[in-house]
Amino acid sequence: MNRRKNMKNKKLLKTVLCIASGIGFATSIPFLTTSCGSSSIKLNPLPEEVYDIDSNGILNSFTADFLTNPNAYSKYNTMKIPARVTGIFEWAFDGDIPDFVKNLHFAKGSNCSSIGDGAFNNCSSLTTVDLSNCANLSSIGSDAFLDCTSLTSIDLSKCTNLSSISTSGFQECNSIKDIKIDNDYYHVEQLGPKGKAVIAGKNGQTSWNSSSIVVGNLACGDIEIPDNITSIGREAFFACSSITSVNFPSGLTTIGENSFAYCKNITSITFSSNLNSINNAAFNMCQSLNYIAWDLPNNYDSIVSINQNVFSSISSTGKVKSLNPSIGSGDFLAWIKTKGNFPSSGWEAEA
Repeated sequence: MNRRKNMKNKKLLKTVLCIASGIGFATSIPFLTTSCGSSSIKLNPLPEEVYDIDSNGILNSFTADFLTNPNAYSKYNTMKIPARVTGIFEWAFDGDIPDFVKNLHFAKGSNCSSIGDGAFNNCSSLTTVDLSNCANLSSIGSDAFLDCTSLTSIDLSKCTNLSSISTSGFQECNSIKDIKIDNDYYHVEQLGPKGKAVIAGKNGQTSWNSSSIVVGNLACGDIEIPDNITSIGREAFFACSSITSVNFPSGLTTIGENSFAYCKNITSITFSSNLNSINNAAFNMCQSLNYIAWDLPNNYDSIVSINQNVFSSISSTGKVKSLNPSIGSGDFLAWIKTKGNFPSSGWEAEA
């Protein structure tokens, strides 16, 4: 948090000390056209001179001149990050993108390998984020796109080196409609309330952190997680209110703290035999959750850890089913009722 404040102070200091000469407008900025989902967007990129890029290619923020008078650039609607940028600094554009900038794109041949914590936090004017030119991108930091409340489309289809999206990377992006992964679009209006979105683990990726590639409040009904994912990080799907069911993969061993908390419309979850740790409040306030199936390992009582409040405030009635033929659903119910604030009554064992 101190680094965030320091970054803000740095911006303010640059604004106070800015040189009066200003940045001249480019005489001719070519218009670009891109497609996101089924619609086309005409892009008019800001001139490169508005970006503060250091000698190592780190994009720190907008220049002081731009921050002093952003409205001078109101004819532009797009940030097109130059190819020479190697990384975007923490909290670089936190709340600083003006309302007339609607699109974030990266130039062809982008060398950007990281987007820092909070880099585009609270940039509420952004509607599209296109990372399709970011083949070198390996990480997206915590809160990187937090509270980008107008964001409707994200393209990660060419991010073949992306190995981590940290905690709350896309949390509270409540307007998401299109997400492009592995060259396929998953569009809310086409899929409908029972649609399916697939989280694509890249290059053997084994950990999925934060509000993830299936973004907070992505309006799809079922979430399918690939078998190579072994852990789901803290607050990964926190308050994703449109998720209705989750089928956890066979390779998954750990579900993080608050990872599905406040997903108020989840009705069913299915766990595999390798799951051995569910952390605090993972399904807290999943008030519609009324069905749990689990392929329990034979020695489940000694190896499976369910922490505090995992099942606090789930539905007061429901059913559990053991998918292991050696373990009865009644035994499963008796065991889980002693774990994670599971309801003490009202639930039944399904044969």
